[in-house]
Amino acid sequence: MLPLKNNLRLAALPEQLISIRLRGLSRSLNDIDGKQLRPFLDLSNATQPGKYQAEVRISSLPLGIETEEITPASIDVELVPIPDLPTTPTAGDKTAPPPAPNKP
Repeated sequence: MLPLKNNLRLAALPEQLISIRLRGLSRSLNDIDGKQLRPFLDLSNATQPGKYQAEVRISSLPLGIETEEITPASIDVELVPIPDLPTTPTAGDKTAPPPAPNKP
């Protein structure tokens, strides 16, 4: 996934199988290790929570290899806000309130 703006995250990871058809010199195609191909979702224009249709793209293609077809070309996803994490004072934090005194 491309970095999201405004503290958004996927509500759930997509589970679709992605099929990729490549073109290039047969020697170059034979040398490709399928593990080196990295499909990702382009959500670079997403700025608010909601449902989006994210384009599937491929990174890490070797030089001279081109993507001919990606199926599905896009995947429906839902983006939700990342909840604010409460901050906890650290031992060296001078702004943290002192601990409450113990009562006898």
